[in-house]
Amino acid sequence: MCHVSAGKQLPQMNPHCDCECDCPVMLPIDDEIQELENHKKILGERINMIDKKIAGLKTVNKS
Repeated sequence: MCHVSAGKQLPQMNPHCDCECDCPVMLPIDDEIQELENHKKILGERINMIDKKIAGLKTVNKS
């Protein structure tokens, strides 16, 4: 977290770099929360897709 003169904390995050990026882009906390929620949704969709592929492969493997 970085401190700004108004006393509010702003986290360091760059939504274009992914979650673990150290890019020093300053976002208000509410914006970072929204970006993280959006990223969480995307990752959840990827996990669902992976689960479907695994289930399909298991079905083929049993044949």
